Amino acid sequence: MKGFTLVELLLVTIIIAVLLSAAVPHFADSFSHLALETAAGDMAETVRFAQAKAIAQERPYRLRINTESSEYQLFVRNASALQDEYERLGTSHGKPVYLPRGVRCQGVVAGDLIYSPICTLDFSPDGSVEIAGVTAGRYSGSGALGEGTTGTIIVRNERDEIHYIRLARGLLNVEVVAEESLHESSEESIVHAD
Repeated sequence: MKGFTLVELLLVTIIIAVLLSAAVPHFADSFSHLALETAAGDMAETVRFAQAKAIAQERPYRLRINTESSEYQLFVRNASALQDEYERLGTSHGKPVYLPRGVRCQGVVAGDLIYSPICTLDFSPDGSVEIAGVTAGRYSGSGALGEGTTGTIIVRNERDEIHYIRLARGLLNVEVVAEESLHESSEESIVHAD
């Protein structure tokens, strides 16, 4: 009879276990990166949607971002209310969106200020965007602000990989820009307010 001995089976099992233990961290890194890319892409699509709807309906839309709870939500100005009253959209776009585990929004940069933990992006019918909220400090990095950028949403994962969602001047001009990690960008820093 031909077959495998117990020693041969154990040896093959040990080799497979060693190979799997070496591969698992790479899978985890890939999932972390994929979660960041997906979250940044989804948030950028929400920004584009809000700006397009504000223009098409000639009605202001507001994107509220909460960096502490890692969520964002879309609102529309109440047509029959006072000027600055917003209501949650009655569609799926009005539901809170939570970022995946391990991904968070660091804040929104406008000029040399970073807004966090609560910030709003107000989209006007003319296509412009106004950024407001609680000022967390001054931003002194180079990655978030590009030429012609109105504001930038900073999204990062637990591996310190960053994606910038840049809102450039102009209609529906939103881009997602990836940066490998904070460790490779030593200029990236936030000076927190006292």
